Amino acid sequence: MGIPSATTSDILAKSARLSSVGSAISVALTAMESFVWSVLRAAKSAVRSAVTPAANSAHTVARNFARIASMTKKGVPIVMINKPKNKVWNRPTLKNLAETTSLRFSPTAWAKLLYLRDYGETEVGGFGIAASDDLLWIQDIQLVQQVGSWANVAFDDRSVADYFDRQVDLGRRPEEFARIWVHTHPGECPLPSLTDERTFSRVFGNSDWAVMFILAREGLSYARLRFHVGPGAELEIPVHVGWEQPFGGCDPEAWEREYLEHVKSPEPLYNPVQNPESRIEFPREEEPPDNWLDPWFEYSVDEEPLKGLV
Repeated sequence: MGIPSATTSDILAKSARLSSVGSAISVALTAMESFVWSVLRAAKSAVRSAVTPAANSAHTVARNFARIASMTKKGVPIVMINKPKNKVWNRPTLKNLAETTSLRFSPTAWAKLLYLRDYGETEVGGFGIAASDDLLWIQDIQLVQQVGSWANVAFDDRSVADYFDRQVDLGRRPEEFARIWVHTHPGECPLPSLTDERTFSRVFGNSDWAVMFILAREGLSYARLRFHVGPGAELEIPVHVGWEQPFGGCDPEAWEREYLEHVKSPEPLYNPVQNPESRIEFPREEEPPDNWLDPWFEYSVDEEPLKGLV
């Protein structure tokens, strides 16, 4: 007995059913895959949206906390991270200023001052001429007419006035030629005498600043810087010869002429044995005049404050 044969219509119907089932399964799988990927993308976006603000907030909180932790109650910064624990912060003091400030002479000016000091037996005084851009760098020493003894020196008023006029005509400012008082002591001690202190206070007291420099016979020196601005202050400063800077040669002939033209010695002492008729008063018995700069205080009016000095 043979197997009954299927009709063409049955075969076509069965194929159509199988094809529709496969299509349905494929569509279902594609839909499921799309759904899964949509869910994963939505979850990832949700996680990112939740984590980023939290991270930003945490960073902001940490930064604000660090800022608060680095401040005191009054808002003043305190010692922070990476700063040495043993570091001590000190305010500037006069001692620190003295260590970083010095009166400096060019070798030529220093040689001239030594020559003038050793030429005679009396005190010799003058003014230090400073560089325009460095008011404590002395480039020259200028004498004025004076009468000196072993204890003091008195300047001639008219000679000081002429000196000021000449310097102004040369284009110099008063702080370049009238702020550093230089004189010598014939003895070994460079410390200022009572007469020196009175002269420094009265003559230079109206200036915004001034320096008193003394060079003794044996080479010791003394320098003091005094300020008259604000509460005022004064301090001793070291003295150096600036060999590191270019300088001119020595001119002892010109220095000798300047000394002989400006420095005069007092009259001899009264000696009743040699000259009983003469009664010359010894100049040390009264204070030398120290008002030789009074007419020239006008040069210090409306001056600019000292610049570049520390």
